[in-house]
Amino acid sequence: MKDDKVMIKSNSYNIKSLFKHWLIQLHYKYSQNKRSVILATHIAEIIKSDFNCTHKIHILDFGCGDMYVAKCIHEIIPSTNWTGTDVRENWDKKDLGFEYVKYENNKLPFSDNSFDIVLMNDVLHHIVDEEKALSVQECLRAGRALIIKDVFEKSFFKSIILILMDIIGNWAYNVKIPTHYFSKKSFFLFL
Repeated sequence: MKDDKVMIKSNSYNIKSLFKHWLIQLHYKYSQNKRSVILATHIAEIIKSDFNCTHKIHILDFGCGDMYVAKCIHEIIPSTNWTGTDVRENWDKKDLGFEYVKYENNKLPFSDNSFDIVLMNDVLHHIVDEEKALSVQECLRAGRALIIKDVFEKSFFKSIILILMDIIGNWAYNVKIPTHYFSKKSFFLFL
């Protein structure tokens, strides 16, 4: 009887693991890469308009994930020099292509103004409300400029769509799925 329970748990873990793997593949095939290129193009335009791209630009990608957006921006602006940080422990630096540092205890392991830019791309809504301000303060401390790109909830229906998209894009990586998103009003009140 004891062995049967272990077998059931083992099978359910394997099914969950296979489902997560399938979800990751689905996300990359239909969404991630295309979306990242679009985001990178827009963010690169912001960087080009505000920074001298003939000099090295040191950028911290806060909540970097797989750093694909950073890679795309780097292709557009080769003078960008990237460091990624995220709560995930098991990123392999070789796979990311850039330096990676784990983010822990609401503290970035960098001195003040270590970066020209800190990028928070679709990460703020994943941070629990009590820690959002701390994260932004740390990013402002570590960088001279901060670019925040996040999603806004415009209606109940759109909120459901955002949650589903976050499940598809993040749940398989064990990223916290938000229960609510910023409205434009709440975002600007937060800042």
